[in-house]
Amino acid sequence: MSLNIAHIISYFRDNPDPTSRYIADGLEWLMIGVSGDGSSTLLPSWVPSKNWVTDNAPLPRGYIGGFQLSQNASDSSHDLDITLGECRDSTDAVNIELAAPWPGKSNWTKKFDAVFAVGHNKGGNLNGNLTADTYHLFVIKRDSDNQADIAASTSVSCSNRPDGWTYFRRVGSLRTSGTAWKPFFQQGDEFFWKTPYQHSATIGSTASGSQLQAAMVPTGFKMRADIHLFMEASPSPMFFSFVGADAATFVPSADNNTITADTDHEHHHIRIAPLTNTNAEYKVNFSTGVSTSAVFYFHTHGWIDNRGKDA
Repeated sequence: MSLNIAHIISYFRDNPDPTSRYIADGLEWLMIGVSGDGSSTLLPSWVPSKNWVTDNAPLPRGYIGGFQLSQNASDSSHDLDITLGECRDSTDAVNIELAAPWPGKSNWTKKFDAVFAVGHNKGGNLNGNLTADTYHLFVIKRDSDNQADIAASTSVSCSNRPDGWTYFRRVGSLRTSGTAWKPFFQQGDEFFWKTPYQHSATIGSTASGSQLQAAMVPTGFKMRADIHLFMEASPSPMFFSFVGADAATFVPSADNNTITADTDHEHHHIRIAPLTNTNAEYKVNFSTGVSTSAVFYFHTHGWIDNRGKDA
């Protein structure tokens, strides 16, 4: 293998950001130090060195590994840490790898109270700043040099990503409270609120019917909500069925329901996991037998997000 070391050094002099990478003859090179005269020490990226000729075979459709999100300890309201990872892009055209910003670094940090800028510890918000909304986190890939980065957008298709970054993959979706991230933690495809969100709702006002109920999960994509609910006893038999938003509307009965409320059931505590629609809603079918209603207390603990695996 013949390498033009002078050309590689010249590249890093022109691109002094420590996240810069140069691919030559199939080997990926990183700048690991700069001396006083501007020369650079170059080594293959890390052990084992990444060989883009032999190691860049297409990943399986929908594959994603890594990209675990967590709130940064220094600024948990605005900054996120993202573990290294690799995935297939949303169109199943290319692989995307979020490599270490420098050898030995196990994650990236991005600041989402600042407009997107390329690199670790730089801005990550394609909308400019956080507002009360759902934000989708994407790994994006630059066409010119395969550089990957993390960006957040309120667009489900990352439509406001910079020019020249064709390929992307959603790695998670989060909600904010005003201008700050709602406190959460992640394990694989499961996301958990650090404190469950409680709300109450009155369900049923006719003898039977259905209504959509909102969950405290991200909007924009279908999620499997993790909800614990409580209902007090009712003086007359009432049947409720909690199902996915796209499920059929039907009249629950004594033999086909999620929860029965009557004088023989004084308190009701159950856990449900309905599939939401893109508005973070699921369906409640009810049969009260009379024109009455019931008050439920919901605690949303978190959600499961397949992060594009079914694309």
